[in-house]
Amino acid sequence: MTSLPTADGEWVWYLGGELAEAGGVARDEAAQIAAAKKELAELVPWIDLSAARWATLRIDRAEPAQSARARPDNAFLAEQGRLLVGWPTKLALSPDFADRVEAALSRDGIHPQQHPPLPELPRPAITGPFWEGLL
Repeated sequence: MTSLPTADGEWVWYLGGELAEAGGVARDEAAQIAAAKKELAELVPWIDLSAARWATLRIDRAEPAQSARARPDNAFLAEQGRLLVGWPTKLALSPDFADRVEAALSRDGIHPQQHPPLPELPRPAITGPFWEGLL
């Protein structure tokens, strides 16, 4: 569970983990909210959630195929010709991902060096958190 502030000063609890995994994917919105309420009532019964607002958000994971549909233990990095393709699969694997990219570049003799500054480019617009329009 992660808690994050909204623009109006309220707090959002973002529930993931097992609740959002295989069982969560199989449930519709009402069943998912009921499962979340039940789990929180069991885990933190002293918190009054009677005035809480509830919503769900479906996110499709991007993970490399694993045998027996296991979760990856490492970041994913593959070479497609001269292109490195990869992602950490989850935030906790970001250091592993960086180590893998650095090792691949170093193996190919690519090391940090001085370059002239890049030209200024326009900055793209950045969207707000997804929950801002959800509740």
